[in-house]
Amino acid sequence: MKRRDPLRYLLVLPAVATICFMILFPSALSFWLSLHDITRSTFFGSPSFVGIKNYIIVLSDPFFLDALRVSLGWILLTTSVELLLGLGLSLLLNQDVPYKGAFTVLLLTPMVISPVTAAYMFSLLLNNLFGPVSILLERVGLRASLLGDPSLAFFTVAAIDVWQWTPFMFLLIYTGVRAIPAEPIEAAIVDGASPWQLFARVTLPLLKPIIAVALIFRMMDSFKTFDMIYVLTGGGPGRTTETLNIYIYRMFSRGDIGLMLALCTMLLAIIPMISRLYMRLLYGAPR
Repeated sequence: MKRRDPLRYLLVLPAVATICFMILFPSALSFWLSLHDITRSTFFGSPSFVGIKNYIIVLSDPFFLDALRVSLGWILLTTSVELLLGLGLSLLLNQDVPYKGAFTVLLLTPMVISPVTAAYMFSLLLNNLFGPVSILLERVGLRASLLGDPSLAFFTVAAIDVWQWTPFMFLLIYTGVRAIPAEPIEAAIVDGASPWQLFARVTLPLLKPIIAVALIFRMMDSFKTFDMIYVLTGGGPGRTTETLNIYIYRMFSRGDIGLMLALCTMLLAIIPMISRLYMRLLYGAPR
């Protein structure tokens, strides 16, 4: 039996210590503080221990359920559309198309713009008084406030998010498309596979790992979206675009620190559940 070398444990000790300090310790501290009645006035004092009362208050708040519904709808809508567009553009630009280099550069441009800058840019474009988009819509007989109408605001902000982050999905998936070996595709063509069969039975299965990675990364980033929505609508009109992040910010603004920490702790469990859902959709139920 080989004697275990203690040196290998010492080599990974800095990484383990960093993870514990940066992730585990703040998470444990947040959970412990979420069990207390903490407000601005009691934050530096001696807040009372209330157990799971904060969690019960948050879960019974109808505004929390609305924010959760908006967040889940936001994630499903934006990531699904960005996946389909990124996949389609990847397959298109993998062909010999004219001006492919210039088109790729233009396609990646929105991704390098900060979300706040993009939000302010579109807030000017969609302004009801002087925005060129609103003026154009009014000239064709459509007097709609894209950011002020409760039935349109959510989809308008989602479309802006799709515009900015589809390049991210494209970049990851296009890398996977370029890495597909030529042998399986050539063999399928020799066997008489149609373009759809070639995509569904050869290309798509080979792209599943990179699609899963792209979805997980984009889903987690989409779940954290705050700045773009806050600049464009502030969570309105009403609460139609109020995601959980904006709901948390309003809790913080009111000084409900304990309730805010309780919700943040619950989000640590929601994100892995959504990631698991995407993996089940891609690979099916585990056997």
